[in-house]
Order: sequence, then structure tokens, then C-alpha cells
Amino acid sequence: MPSASPRLRPSPDCRLIWRPSRWVVAVLIALGALGALAVHVSAVPAMFERPLAASACLWALVCAYREHRRPPRVFIVRSDGSATLDAMPLTHHHVHWRGTLAFLRARDAQGRTHRLAFWPDTLDARGRRALRLASPSAAVADGGPLSAQPREMRR
Repeated sequence: MPSASPRLRPSPDCRLIWRPSRWVVAVLIALGALGALAVHVSAVPAMFERPLAASACLWALVCAYREHRRPPRVFIVRSDGSATLDAMPLTHHHVHWRGTLAFLRARDAQGRTHRLAFWPDTLDARGRRALRLASPSAAVADGGPLSAQPREMRR
């Protein structure tokens, strides 16, 4: 005879690998080109126009290269609620959602703050679901389905 209450298995650990987004790199390069175009169409004296446009493009390429070269990070949320980032225990972590974008803000034992942005090209639907299930406090704080606020208050 089966028992009245089924045994609940603890949820598995949520293990996500963050990597730099190609979308962010492309947007940084596009912003550099738009900056150079903005200098060209502005009223900047001719002798400053080319150096400023070139510096806008160069700075955008430097920022895009830095973003592209950032090392992958491993974020793990265990079933007991503890979390680690690159095997470093975290004292506090919070996930903020903006549509399909997930922003992680975490604090380690030394008090340093770590921030990661999971873009749709770096976190698929399965990963987003796992992260939402592993961080129920974020759903409450963001007015998600577990929120105690009435629907009228959330808008």
C-alpha cells in the first residue's frame, strides 16, 4: 500500500556557466561606430573631428575586446539555498529579472560584490527556468507569481 505522503526528493543543484555575450560585444562595436558618426555630424572643429572619431572607434574596440576576453564563471545554487561563484562561497545573492535578462548580484565572504548579466544568448530557456526555480526569493521581490502584492499594486 502506498504511503499517504509521497517522499519529496531535494531539488538538484542549479549549475550555470556564465560567459560573455556576443550581443554585448556587437553592441559595443556599434556604439563606437555611432560615436564616430556623431562626432562627424556635430559642430566639432575640423582639426579635432578625425582624432575624436578615431578615439571613439578605438575605445569601443578596446571595450569589446575586454568584454569578449572575460573568463567564464560558474554559478551554483545548491538545494539548501547556499550559493558559490567559481567555488567561492557567497554570503548573499540576488537575481533580478528584466524579461529574459537575468542580473545576478552576489557578495562573497570578503565583502566584494560580483555582478553578472545573463543575456538570452548566454542563458537558454532551460537555464532561465532552473535559475528562477533555484532563486524563489527573487520571484517574490520582483512581483512574480509568489508575490503577496495584489495584481493592481504590481502595475
